[in-house]
Amino acid sequence: MRHVGWALACALAATACANDAPPPTTPRTQTPAPELDLEISRPAAPSLTDRFATKRIGETPPPIAHGTGRPIDLDVKDADIHDVLRLLADVGHVSLVVPAEVTGRVSLQLRRVPWDQALATIAQAKGLHTERTGDVVTVTPR
Repeated sequence: MRHVGWALACALAATACANDAPPPTTPRTQTPAPELDLEISRPAAPSLTDRFATKRIGETPPPIAHGTGRPIDLDVKDADIHDVLRLLADVGHVSLVVPAEVTGRVSLQLRRVPWDQALATIAQAKGLHTERTGDVVTVTPR
């Protein structure tokens, strides 16, 4: 009787039964996923002394850091500082903001110097301050 019920079910479902064996009656059991013990760590928030630096008036400027940008050769004599800064921004693939208060001319000869180190050197020599936020470099008078 059970065999006839199975054949009838196959016919009703309009599927061909390849064998006359009834479907398995034991339910499938799934192996439980192993529990993961994950520990999420967050970086410590920077302290106020790390975020803000104190500078005393009359202090010597900090030493120029070694750059990590693409090395360039630059030889200019009595060039407008805006043009030189624009050239450095072009080499470094960054955007540049230079206000009208930044004026002057510059002469320099650099060989195989990273562009960001050249920018820092010119800024220090001309009494300028540079600040980089992402891909934007802002140059202002000190």
